[in-house]
Amino acid sequence: MCFATGAVLRLQGIGPGLVTVTPASLVSQSYEGGVVDIRLVRRGTATVNIPQDGQTYTITVVIR
Repeated sequence: MCFATGAVLRLQGIGPGLVTVTPASLVSQSYEGGVVDIRLVRRGTATVNIPQDGQTYTITVVIR
């Protein structure tokens, strides 16, 4: 996926602390009420790992 700086990737229906982003320095992450918001704050490529039903799904995000 490709997003502009300042965009938000929103994941719903997931618990706190489960979603990880590498490198964390490219994003600002928050959680509230089953929703994880990942604000893309710096240019680069980040890997988002989402655990769900015993599997981990990976999304590569290019931030421009």
